[in-house]
Amino acid sequence: MPENNFEQEILDYIGELTVLINIKDQEKVDLKKIHTIIVTIMGISKVYNYPKIEELLHGLLKVLDGLHGGRFSFSAKHKQVLLVTCEYIKKILGTNNKESNNFSIKHIMETYSGIASEEPTDINKSYVNDIIKTQSKISINSGEIKLDSSKEVSVTLNKIDSMIKNINELILNQYQLKTTIEKIEQIEIEPKHQRTYNEINNSIKSQILKIELGSNNLQDEILALRMLPISIIHNDILEGVNKTIKESGKDIKVNLPNKVIIIDKLILQNIQSPIINIINNSIIHGIETTGEINIEYIEESGKITVEISDNGCGIDFEKIRKRSIEIFPHDKEGILELTENELLRFAFMEGVSSSKKFQGMGLSNAEDCIKNIKGSINVFSDRGSGVMVKITVPKSLTTITGYFIVSGGEKFFIPSAYINEIITVQKENILDLVTRQAVKLRDEIVPIYPLSGILDDKTSKPANKLFIIICKINNESIGIVIDEILYHSSAIYKRLPNNIEGLSSIQGVVFDEEFNIVNILYIPKITDQLKCIRNIEFNTRYAKDSVDYKKILIIDDSSINRSIVQNMFSRSGFSVEMANDGIDALQKIKEDYFHLIITDSDMPRMDGATFIENLKKEKGYGDTPIIVLSSSKTHKEIDKFMDIGAKAVYLKSNFNRDKLLKNVKELLGSINE
Repeated sequence: MPENNFEQEILDYIGELTVLINIKDQEKVDLKKIHTIIVTIMGISKVYNYPKIEELLHGLLKVLDGLHGGRFSFSAKHKQVLLVTCEYIKKILGTNNKESNNFSIKHIMETYSGIASEEPTDINKSYVNDIIKTQSKISINSGEIKLDSSKEVSVTLNKIDSMIKNINELILNQYQLKTTIEKIEQIEIEPKHQRTYNEINNSIKSQILKIELGSNNLQDEILALRMLPISIIHNDILEGVNKTIKESGKDIKVNLPNKVIIIDKLILQNIQSPIINIINNSIIHGIETTGEINIEYIEESGKITVEISDNGCGIDFEKIRKRSIEIFPHDKEGILELTENELLRFAFMEGVSSSKKFQGMGLSNAEDCIKNIKGSINVFSDRGSGVMVKITVPKSLTTITGYFIVSGGEKFFIPSAYINEIITVQKENILDLVTRQAVKLRDEIVPIYPLSGILDDKTSKPANKLFIIICKINNESIGIVIDEILYHSSAIYKRLPNNIEGLSSIQGVVFDEEFNIVNILYIPKITDQLKCIRNIEFNTRYAKDSVDYKKILIIDDSSINRSIVQNMFSRSGFSVEMANDGIDALQKIKEDYFHLIITDSDMPRMDGATFIENLKKEKGYGDTPIIVLSSSKTHKEIDKFMDIGAKAVYLKSNFNRDKLLKNVKELLGSINE
């Protein structure tokens, strides 16, 4: 119960706000009234010293400003963020005033900014990070488990780590020396010194070769000392899960493989906890009374996959759905529409479980541990046929296997651990899903994104055949379009220097065959960034009907208005040209061809109506769609422009951005080339 009258007043306003937000016809949502209520709650919060609520609503106003200004239309996403804000306010009021100052709203504030900037956002993830994690007090086996570094192979493991560091520095210096010698060879030598120079040069090359062979062999031998059998953690795994089996009262057998798989100590430290937590999840949630849990190891291409499967009843997706709605009531409509595969992402969120007794944090914790070692984790389940969890990790953090690729004129390295398969697709087989592009891969529609879209150097050339790397991140298949696949290789891994470790999309560096330093891409972060580009760059390069996409000419004597409209259409993937007035525009249409023209009505030298009449006389422009932005939207004004060939007339001071974009796309789609 609310402790004070003002708290009850806020809750009453929240109730009123919820009714306004949940109206079925989204076009009839009363944004003005919603804005008034929010400002009122902010005022009450300020008077009674609830700064967190005030700060929260300040962030929400960024979103409402965009809706009021017509930059975007009210959608399910805006409804969800309004509802989740109501949940935040309820949670803040549920704490005492002192504790509320420590209440986390960091992630939802970032979400407000993302929505206001029209960037992809995960509202539920923000809610988990701010609310669920702070509420969860369950103690669970987490983080990396430190192996006893006093164990000896031939020397202590700590000593081996030090030796590896030193040998890596030696190899790096060797590469740099080799590069320097290649530069010296390019210097022109006087004929009388040529013989002496050749003898010295050959001698240095011979010594370099010996150092190279010796250091590489030494590195292999030292690396072998740090590699341990994966079975070394079996006793700890059984100890951890047998306790859970005993507490559950179930008859469950856990089968561990007898395979001899050698793995890096650092990897081993990080996979023990996830394996235990995943098995415990199977014991608690997957098997009802009697069953088996099988663990299998698969080694291929420098990576190791741990498969953990049970013969239980499988994931109860409807219970997961119900539990998710309880935790995320603001997203009820969205959760009800999710497919079973989409629901699996909730299994990785803290607090979501099909069991009331247990919190189901094992998968969430496992995912964090696996990310620490640049691995991946995926879940597979069919109702009634059990669950399989696949953990894929590199075999070693010192050597790494993967593909050297080229995109945007740069060379990169992608670790094999993230790659499911590599395909080539003809441009005409790309599926255009309006908001993104995709390919059909067997029975699955896989969204694809161009890697060059997040690179500064966009020198990639359009091609009829696309190289696509298929990755699976959090059970979601994603295709990354690259320019070229060079070769598959095992390379020496090097961490980033301390001063640039903050580059979240770069995992480290390797050396290619020419001893050049090449960045290793951290695919989970790369895919997050790619989703934010909205495939504008992809549309430009790979659209089925045009290499350069459609060209639009914008005519306006106001530089500010031109800039606003240009940004709007450029961000949607169109090629945009600008003209100062009608005379300037007529000159530009002689130099280039435009698929659609947007013109101001009132301009000096030549106004919009005169321009349209002149345009219709130009060869090839008789049927070109024309949109007019007018200062007046009287029937007389509209009829005047429609009679001379305009397709639509918008009021300059108050047009809906989304409707204009939709209209432009419809008009361009009707063009037959």
